[in-house]
Amino acid sequence: MTRWYVRTPPDDLLVEGGEAIALYPDRFVRLGPIGTWLVVHTETPLAEQTIVRGLDEAFGPPPGMSVDEAAAAALADLVAQRVLTLSEEPT
Repeated sequence: MTRWYVRTPPDDLLVEGGEAIALYPDRFVRLGPIGTWLVVHTETPLAEQTIVRGLDEAFGPPPGMSVDEAAAAALADLVAQRVLTLSEEPT
């Protein structure tokens, strides 16, 4: 089953120098380079496999874990922070 991720639309998104701040009505979230890449590229839904390939191309393999593991951890974190929404269908 394919998982799809789409960003939760922020009220404002400031991207600078590979990092970002996403502003929401009740909070703000500071994003490092991987989080910024994810938020920028998920304006429309992206399949998890596409995200993994994109992160691998943009950042290369992370030290000490696979690209799949690193992507899963980053995606889970951003879903927990309500920056991304997970779906089993593209919406």
